[in-house]
Amino acid sequence: MDPTINKIVLDGSMKIISELYEPLKQKAKVEIDKANINRKIPLLIDKIDNIRLVKTLWQLDKSVDIETFYCPSHLLLPTRINKTPNRVVIDDVNEFTSKNIVIRGIAGQGKSIFLRHLCIKEFEKGNRIPIFIELRRVQRDESLFYHISRFLEVLDIKIDEDMFKILLKSKKFVLFLDAFDEVAEEQKLYVLNEIENIVASSDCPFVITTRPGSSIEMSHLFDVYTLDNLNGDEYKVVISKLSDTEEFSNTLLKAISQNKAKVSGILCTPLLITLLLITYKSYQKLPEQLSDFYELIFNLLLQRHDGTKAGYQRKRRCSINDSQYRKIFDALCFESKLSQLSIFKYQQLYDLIVTSLTLVGVNIEADDYLKDIKHITCLILEEGNEYRFIHKSVQEYYAASFIKNRPEQFAKQFYTACLKMQVYRGWQQELEFLSEIDKYRYIKYYVIPFCQNWFGFSDNDELIRGCPPVTFERMKMILNDVNIGFRDGSLAMLTLNDVLTHPLFNLEVNRILGMQFGVLIRKINSDEFKINLEKKENTNSEKEKNLGNLDFQVQLLRLVDEGILLEEIKQLCGAFINRVYGVWKESYEFINREDSISISL
Repeated sequence: MDPTINKIVLDGSMKIISELYEPLKQKAKVEIDKANINRKIPLLIDKIDNIRLVKTLWQLDKSVDIETFYCPSHLLLPTRINKTPNRVVIDDVNEFTSKNIVIRGIAGQGKSIFLRHLCIKEFEKGNRIPIFIELRRVQRDESLFYHISRFLEVLDIKIDEDMFKILLKSKKFVLFLDAFDEVAEEQKLYVLNEIENIVASSDCPFVITTRPGSSIEMSHLFDVYTLDNLNGDEYKVVISKLSDTEEFSNTLLKAISQNKAKVSGILCTPLLITLLLITYKSYQKLPEQLSDFYELIFNLLLQRHDGTKAGYQRKRRCSINDSQYRKIFDALCFESKLSQLSIFKYQQLYDLIVTSLTLVGVNIEADDYLKDIKHITCLILEEGNEYRFIHKSVQEYYAASFIKNRPEQFAKQFYTACLKMQVYRGWQQELEFLSEIDKYRYIKYYVIPFCQNWFGFSDNDELIRGCPPVTFERMKMILNDVNIGFRDGSLAMLTLNDVLTHPLFNLEVNRILGMQFGVLIRKINSDEFKINLEKKENTNSEKEKNLGNLDFQVQLLRLVDEGILLEEIKQLCGAFINRVYGVWKESYEFINREDSISISL
C-alpha cells in the first residue's frame, strides 16, 4: 500500500476506535484494552487491504490486485416510472443516492470485483472501516453476525450483540456483502431475515451483490441498482487492460472488428471478454456463443505449458487421458452442485471426487486428481484449508455438460424435476447452458412441459387448436404474488412471481409500470379502496419496518377483484398468455422438425 494512503488509513482507524472505545467499554462483558486494540489495527488494515487480491481466469497462478485490471462499471439507477434509467459510473459508496443498496447483475458482469473496488476505495479514505463478507461462506447453522464479528476478531475484541448495536449506530462502518445468490437455498430465508433485522436497526450503509431473481431484491429496505452490460466500444478498454502486450491487444481488436456481427453478443461482460482473450491467445479464433468458451477452456488449461520454461509441460499425477480428466470434472461439478456447497473442506471435496470417479468408471486416487486440477488447470482454488471453483459459472457449465452427456432417462428426470420452481431456482444457469448444448432435450422435456403445465394441460392437444383465452383463473395464475408499492403518490416498487420473471417468457415489465395508477391512488385517498397496511404515521412504527420506505403496497390481484384498471390488467394477461403460447408453438414446431428428419442407409 502507498505509504501516504497507509498513514491516512491508520490515523483514521485509530480515530474511529478511539471514538468507539468508551461506549464499547461500557457494554463489554470482558475488559477491553485500548492500547492492545491500537497495536492490532495494522493487522486489520492488512486484512482489509488483502480484499484487493484475487485470482482470475486470466491470472490463474497468482493473486493480482484488482486495481491493475479494474474497468469502470456502469449501473442503471432506479428511476420513476416511464423514464429511461440513467446509466452512470459509480466509484464511491457516497455516490449512491440511497444508504442501503442491492447491486444486481448477471453471471460474469463483475459484481464481486466491483464490490471489492468500492470496498478498497472506502478503505483508502480512512473515514469509515469497511467490513467485507463473502456470503457463500455463511454455512448451515451459522449467522451473518458470527461472520461480521469474526472479521473484527483481529482487534482482539469479542463482539457480542450489544456491542454490535453500538457499531451499527456509529456510522463508522460500511458493510459489503458479496453474492447473496450463492447462499445455500435452505439458508436464504434465514440470511435474508437476519440482514433485514440488522439493516433496520443500523445507521451504517450496506451494499449487497446478487444475481437477478433473488429474494434480497424484493426487500423494501434496499434500492436495487442494475449492473449494465458493456456498450459500444467499452469492450476495448477491458481488452487493453487484460492483454499482456499492446501487440496482442491490437491483434485481437482487429480480429473482432473484422467479425463484429459474429461476436457482438459475447462482448458484453468482463468474464466473456476474459474467456475470449484466453481462447484467442491459444486458438486464434473467435467463439460464436457462450458455451463455446467453456467447451474450449478446460482442454486449453489442462494442456497449457509453463510460460517461463520453453517446452515444459506440467507433470500430471494421474495416468489418464484428457477425455477422462474432462468427464471426471463434469461429474465433479454436477455432484458438487447437488451438494449445494460453494466452499469445500478437503474431505468434502475428496468424497465428491470419489463419487465422480465411480460415476465415470475411472480407477485413480482422488487426491491425485484434485492436485492435478488444482495445479494444472487452476479451475479449483485452495485458500487456506478450503477449496472453491475459480468462478461459479465454471461449475455451472461443466455440470450442464455432465447432464448433456447422460442417457435419455437421466436427462428426462432432470428436466422434469426442474419444472418445480424450487428446483429450477437452483439450476437456472445450468438450464441456460443446456438450451445451447442440449437444445433438443431441453425443449422436449423442459420447455414444452413447462408451457403445458402453466396452461393446465397434460399434453399438446388443446394447444394445437390455438391460443387459450384469457380467463379469470389464468389471470389469477399470472397475478399471484405480484405486488405494487407506492411512495409519494408514485409507483416505487414492483415484485413479480417466478413465472413472470422466467427467462423463457421475458415479460415486458413496462406494461405494468405504465399503468395509470392515479385511479387507485384517488380511491385509496378517499377510502374507497381499503389497504391492509395503512399509510405510515410515524417513523418508529412496526408498519414502517414492514414497508421500508414505502407508503403502502397492494396486491395486483386485488385490483381485479375490485374492478380497478380491469381492462389494462386483462390486456397485460392476454399479452402474457400469447407469449407463453408463442414459446410453446415455436418449441413444438422445432421438435416436430427434428423428429421428421430421417436417414436412409
